[in-house]
Amino acid sequence: MRNFRGYPAYLHARSLCVLVMRATDGLPLNQRFELGSQLRRSALSVPSNIAEGAGRATSASFLHFLSIALGSLHEVETQFGIAVELSHVPEASVAPVEKEMEATRQALVGLMKAVRSPSATHR
Repeated sequence: MRNFRGYPAYLHARSLCVLVMRATDGLPLNQRFELGSQLRRSALSVPSNIAEGAGRATSASFLHFLSIALGSLHEVETQFGIAVELSHVPEASVAPVEKEMEATRQALVGLMKAVRSPSATHR
């Protein structure tokens, strides 16, 4: 069993999720249940998949869930970009979310490389 709580990828993903939740609190009513709901689910999926993968028995399974987390991160990037373009999120939220998305991506890709490594020590 891997301790996912210490992985930088998990910590960044969790922080990103909180930032996205806060940034989407003020979405217009007509977007709250469309774009907002999808964006929140995608953001929540990133740390959730890292945690679920860490609980799997094999590195291959862990890597599969990390790959899903990366896909969800791309969804967040797309959906957040659309929300920004539509002026649905506060300007003050944009830079922190974008910075955390990039930090999450870098940490997640690094973790994936470590898991693929034959001498992986990601416990």
